[in-house]
Amino acid sequence: MTSAAPEFRWGSALGVSVGLFLAIAALWLFVGALSVPLHNGDARTMFATPRTDSRYFGRESRELIAADPVVSKYRTLWIRWSRASCCSGARWSGL
Repeated sequence: MTSAAPEFRWGSALGVSVGLFLAIAALWLFVGALSVPLHNGDARTMFATPRTDSRYFGRESRELIAADPVVSKYRTLWIRWSRASCCSGARWSGL
């Protein structure tokens, strides 16, 4: 004899935890969707902010981009890919 699965209720502990999980997932999707259009595409930033980049990489982003063509190419490809994959109709000029 098989028993029926218990009925799902939003007011139960499981329902509240599912609701919190979905709310946090929606928040992360919102933050992720805004990160690409709000990213500063000029040469002062590599990935995050000029201050964060200089602390992480040890030099300012402009110095890294000017000194190493591989870093410059990777940055350009990363910005183009992230804009193209996250934003339909993104402008490709000004990179």
